[in-house]
Amino acid sequence: MTIQLGTPCEVRCIAVALLLGLLCCFDVDAVATASDAEASEYTCYPSVFVFGDSRSDVGEVQASLPFSFLSASPPYGSSYFGRPASRFSDGRLSIDFLAQAFNIPFLSAYLQGINSDFRKGINFAASSGNARPVQYKGVIFHLQAQVQQYKWAKHLASDAGAIGDGTISKGPVASSFDQGLHIINIGENDYRKGYFNNLSYEEVAKSIPDVVGNITLALENLYESGARKFLVFNIPSEGCKGFLLAQFPGSSPGDYDRLGCLRAMNNITQQHNARLKSAVDDIRGKHPDALFMLADDYGFNLDLIENPEKYGFKYTIQACCGVRPTPYNYDPARSCGHPDATVCSHPSEYISWDGIHPTEHQNRLQALAFLSGRFIDPPGALAGHCKPNFTDFKEQIPVADQR
Repeated sequence: MTIQLGTPCEVRCIAVALLLGLLCCFDVDAVATASDAEASEYTCYPSVFVFGDSRSDVGEVQASLPFSFLSASPPYGSSYFGRPASRFSDGRLSIDFLAQAFNIPFLSAYLQGINSDFRKGINFAASSGNARPVQYKGVIFHLQAQVQQYKWAKHLASDAGAIGDGTISKGPVASSFDQGLHIINIGENDYRKGYFNNLSYEEVAKSIPDVVGNITLALENLYESGARKFLVFNIPSEGCKGFLLAQFPGSSPGDYDRLGCLRAMNNITQQHNARLKSAVDDIRGKHPDALFMLADDYGFNLDLIENPEKYGFKYTIQACCGVRPTPYNYDPARSCGHPDATVCSHPSEYISWDGIHPTEHQNRLQALAFLSGRFIDPPGALAGHCKPNFTDFKEQIPVADQR
C-alpha cells in the first residue's frame, strides 16, 4: 500500500514501517490524543546530532556572524514561529520535524550560547557550509570543522561531570553521543561555489570525488569516535532551484528538461548522489555493527515537482518569498527579507520558500516520507522499532493543506 503524502490520508494515517517492517496506516489521531504519560513512551533515539548547511542550520551562523544573513529578518519563521528563528524557511526544517517525531525538543545550535539546551543533542550545521574544508561566503564551518566541534563537545561531556550531567549547563551526558542519531546533510554549496566562480559543468563535475570523499571521511571520523547510527542525505535537484535558474539561464530550450529544470546541473547532482550511494554501501560493508541510512532527497524533491497536486502544491519552482515580477520570483539583489520582497498568501502552496530553501510544508512532507520508509534506504530503518510522535505534525497542519 502506498500513501500519498499531502492527501487527507496524511492527516488520518501515515504509512510507517515501524514494528513489523511493513507499510501500514499509522493512526495520527490516536497519537494526537495521547496523555503526557503516554508521550513519555515514545522511545526512539535518545539524542540527535546534526551536521550540514542551511537546510539544517538553526542558528550556528547567526551566533557567529550576527545579522549577516537575512534569515534573521522577517518574514523568515512567520508560518510557525511567528518571527525569525534563525532558520532559512517560513517555519520548521525537516530536522525539526524529525526531532518532534522522536519526542526531542528543537535542537540548539552549537554556538548559540544563551538559552541553549544540549541535553538531547546538538546541531552543528552552518549555512553556506561545505563538505570540503574550504571557506564559502565567509563561513568556515565546513563539515570537518563541525565534526571537530562534535569531538570537542564529547570530550567536555566525558571530562567534566558538571558539563555532562545534564543539569548544570544543560549539556548532553557522555553516553548520548554514542547512542544518538547522527545526521549529515551537506554538499550543495560545494558545487554552487563552482558555478559562481564561472567554472564549466565539466570542471564542476571534477570535484565530485572530493566532495563525497569528505562526507565519507566525516562518517569514518564519527564512527571512530563511537557513533553507530547515521542518516546521510543526498542532495536535491539543484537544476530545479529558482535562484540557480534565474542566475544561470540556459542558452537554448534543450538546456531544460520537461519540468523546466537545467539538465546539466541535475546531471551533476545525479553523479554526486550515485557516488555517495556507492560510498555508503562501501562503509556499510566495513562497519556491519553500525547503521548507515541514506535519505534520497533528490528522489523526494523530484517527486514533488513532477506531482505537485498530489502533495497540495500549486507552484513548483517559483519562490513564495521574493520580488515579483522577476523570473522564478527571485532577484539576487533583493532576495527574501529585503524590503522590496513580498510574501505569497499561502506558503503551503509553494515547494520553494525563497528560491533556495524549501517551505515548512515541504520539510514536513519530507520528514513524513522518510519516517514512513519512502525515499530512504533501508526503508524501515529510520523509525525502526520506536514509536514516533506525530502530535505536533497534525496540530500545525493548516486547514488548507487537508484537501
